[in-house]
Amino acid sequence: MMRQTAAGSSAPNAPSDPRSDASGPIEAAGRWVWTAVALLVIMAICAAMRFYQIGAASLWTDEIFSRTYANLFGVHYLLTDGIQNEATPPTYYLLLQQWMRWFGDDEVGTRSFSLLAGVLCVPVVYGLGRELGAGAKDRRLGLLAAVLFTLSPVSLYFAQEARVYELLMLSTAGLLWAGAVFQRNPRSVGAWLGVLLCGVLVVYLHATGIVIEVSCAAAVWLGLLVDRATRRPAPVLRWMGLNAVVVALWVPYYVRMGDVSRGGGLDWMPHLGPGIISKSLTALAGGVVMPFPLPGLPLAALLFGVLAAALVWRPPGLRAITTLLLAPAIFLVLVMAISISRPILLPRILAWMTVPLVVFIAGQLLRPGRLRLVVLGGVVAAFGVGLFYQETLSEKEPWRQAMQAMAPEMNQADLVVISPSFDPMVLTTYAPQVRPIRLWDDGSRPTIMTIAAEKLHIPMISRDQILDAIRAGKRVVVLANILDVADIDALRDVVPAKTHRVWTCGTQICAGAAGWATSK
Repeated sequence: MMRQTAAGSSAPNAPSDPRSDASGPIEAAGRWVWTAVALLVIMAICAAMRFYQIGAASLWTDEIFSRTYANLFGVHYLLTDGIQNEATPPTYYLLLQQWMRWFGDDEVGTRSFSLLAGVLCVPVVYGLGRELGAGAKDRRLGLLAAVLFTLSPVSLYFAQEARVYELLMLSTAGLLWAGAVFQRNPRSVGAWLGVLLCGVLVVYLHATGIVIEVSCAAAVWLGLLVDRATRRPAPVLRWMGLNAVVVALWVPYYVRMGDVSRGGGLDWMPHLGPGIISKSLTALAGGVVMPFPLPGLPLAALLFGVLAAALVWRPPGLRAITTLLLAPAIFLVLVMAISISRPILLPRILAWMTVPLVVFIAGQLLRPGRLRLVVLGGVVAAFGVGLFYQETLSEKEPWRQAMQAMAPEMNQADLVVISPSFDPMVLTTYAPQVRPIRLWDDGSRPTIMTIAAEKLHIPMISRDQILDAIRAGKRVVVLANILDVADIDALRDVVPAKTHRVWTCGTQICAGAAGWATSK
């Protein structure tokens, strides 16, 4: 009997179940002990890498929102009106709120929840790699995939960020594993539970979770139809039934969440085009901090180019294709199709693809021949340079440093104005003593930030009122984020400011402040 392995080769006389082991019980137990020790070592390295300098950078706007949202708005709001005003479902915010009660709400405490999710990804990635491996290579594939995940710049970045993406990565890894197991054994209770639990969880963690679930479900469905061994009605019907339950559990939520898009809360996202597509794929290859287009774009092209060559030259098995390639491909196509009318494509929503990427790379690196050396070169180049920039360059808004630098002027100011899209929770986090504060009203539609200002009792102020205060000789300080730094320049064109400061995130200006008559 010939059976195709996940790496693409045919194994003669291989057992029908890749989980079986023909060796004796003592040898099998020894291998399990060695594997468990190796996996624990990888998890320890993963935790150490993600804990290193986890609190060095200040929380940026989205992280501050994660930290404050549930406490400021309350659970009732998150589960009712918040669904229509905030694009990210409330699940992560509620879990983070409980986490901070135990581990603190400073930079380390807030981000350590994502760190935990990143470390827990390691055994799930191992399980996925082992599931798609075969014979003696299955544990090697799982361990190598776990090592690559640990070294992935994408995983490292989001494990040090107080946002939902590392937890989404963990849930999607579980969903991919469940789909792979189901294709091998449609009666597996673990696969059924994994689909139900992880399928529902990804949907309730992020707005794109429904696209992830649909993509994984469609990929497995196509795999079942193509596979001669499972081309029977029963497995296909079971798979459709499982996913029908998942759909039934998320439809009520997503009907309400559609108001976020109609309300203009996502209007800041870039329109679909070659630039955002190439930037998103570059971030997947070398990390979010990797400068674009240079050196990020050529390194990403190198990595994906050699992987494409490996795919054509030595294609993997059917289950690997559906799990590691087809599911991400369907997701990317659906996201781009949606983005034609409602832009949603950002580098961060591709972060979960790190899991199938590292498992596919591991499978190619275990293949004999010179091609694996080419694949290794592409991985070392992309991951190595990505890790370098991850440790030496920050794209997070430096609000802690900015508030400290502006503290003398803000403490003496008669009026502190925050720009229209500025998160007022930045001040409550890093400058809680500043008063009075006003939110610049530019006539835009209300957003979640506007509602936050109302809950913090921060009144609105128009551009004309700001200029009147400046011309009257009052000490005025205006703060702006990346979306509004041009507003400060517009004010300075009318009345020159006494002080003006900007802060950069990577290579671009992401925060600014100006002061008028700020000294007595």
